[in-house]
Amino acid sequence: MRTLVAQAWEAKTSSATMTGSSSSALPEIRPLTPQSGTTSFQDWASLFTVCLTPLAVHLLAGAPSPSCLEQEEGGPPHHHDHDPRHPRHARPRWHDSLCHYNPTSIMWRYAAIADRRARARDWSALDMAAANALFWAAGRGWDGSVAMGARSRAHCRRAPSHPRVELFSVEMIKTIVVALQGCQAIACMFVPMRSVSLETVFFPLSIFGLARLLPALWLTAEFDFAPLPLPDDLPPQAFAGEAALRCRKNSIDSLIEPVGIEDHYYGQQPAEEDGRFRPTSFWGSRALRSLFCLLILLLLVKGAMNVSPMGTPFTSTTSFAIGVFYNFLLAASLVILGYHFVRNSADSTIIPCISSLWYKCYTVLVMTAMVLLIVLAAIETRKTPCGLYTTFPGYMGDSICMLDYPVVVPVEPRGVDYMVWGYGQFGIATNLTLGTAQADLKLGEGEFLVDEFTGTCLGHFTKQRRIHASTLEVITSA
Repeated sequence: MRTLVAQAWEAKTSSATMTGSSSSALPEIRPLTPQSGTTSFQDWASLFTVCLTPLAVHLLAGAPSPSCLEQEEGGPPHHHDHDPRHPRHARPRWHDSLCHYNPTSIMWRYAAIADRRARARDWSALDMAAANALFWAAGRGWDGSVAMGARSRAHCRRAPSHPRVELFSVEMIKTIVVALQGCQAIACMFVPMRSVSLETVFFPLSIFGLARLLPALWLTAEFDFAPLPLPDDLPPQAFAGEAALRCRKNSIDSLIEPVGIEDHYYGQQPAEEDGRFRPTSFWGSRALRSLFCLLILLLLVKGAMNVSPMGTPFTSTTSFAIGVFYNFLLAASLVILGYHFVRNSADSTIIPCISSLWYKCYTVLVMTAMVLLIVLAAIETRKTPCGLYTTFPGYMGDSICMLDYPVVVPVEPRGVDYMVWGYGQFGIATNLTLGTAQADLKLGEGEFLVDEFTGTCLGHFTKQRRIHASTLEVITSA
């Protein structure tokens, strides 16, 4: 038997939908409603832990530490490969590294590593290490190209044992955690959006993290690249002469071909095997990039549908802001990645525009929006009677308890909810006389008292029937 409350809810939403569909496709956005005043410290700690976990996993699993191939001091002051946009800093500055934590950069990295593996005719552990590293070269900035991977071989001090991820490794644990969070986030896409709260702000990032499954077998953090030590018998000015061409320093791994110091400081490519990697025009590479863009497009379509939560004509400020933010992030990522994919720029595992001023501004905008979402959600999040959290006010938010309880009845005098939604109970009927002013009060058959009670009744009907309190007549039955 369906409750009168559920019927009233459907009647209200259906009529509002018919009215709103003729004027606007967007839902009515409820004003920002502060509701977190009664939240305890324990609840705040739990909410922020659940809120920040998907963000932390996405960022820590997606962006390794940079690998710098030059000494803090030393090396030629000028060279022909110097990029004026990148001053000669041996290590990246904070705004250079910040862009690696942009979800767009992380998705690019996952796609590019999978693409490089698909184009490889011969894949080694050193190739996997170079593909996962974020190389920083003073005067040139970030470089994730295949050529840089070849030049980095002499700098490799530690490499993976195998050309694929090991089953029992930190990277495999990261992949499993990201996959589980992504599956949970996908499941949340098909439940009422009224469950949006502080703890679900970054759930969609877990869906972005599922892109990690494409290169999951070739992700590793078991590598270490370091600058080559400078020869003690050469003064710094010797780098400007021809002696540098003959000066070579072997790496620890004696199987690696030694490379000249000038090759690294001047950015010249060392000799490498021809044809080890297919070009980016390879059909498999194009198919992989097209599939990646298609998946982003599908997420964008689903995200646009979720802006109007489950056909409900009302949405909270937080819910609407989250929908707009992730749609913007998906649309921007699709445009940026699609543009560079079409230009066959996937040779680099670092997004090509990472050093551009506009991309840095875009990254700051994304991270500022994340902070604002946390603030909005913290203001509006409240606990419902069944213990779930929501940013929707009144019964509109309490209705998420129907996920676990078929009967959710607000009990209160005729107040705001009654005037808005057309339902609401006066109190609770009882035949208990304890606590009354008249201690000897006796109730006859069919008589009852009404306690003025404000709250919510959750539970299940034990009998599918309704009885008139005065006549004891069965009104409805199963």
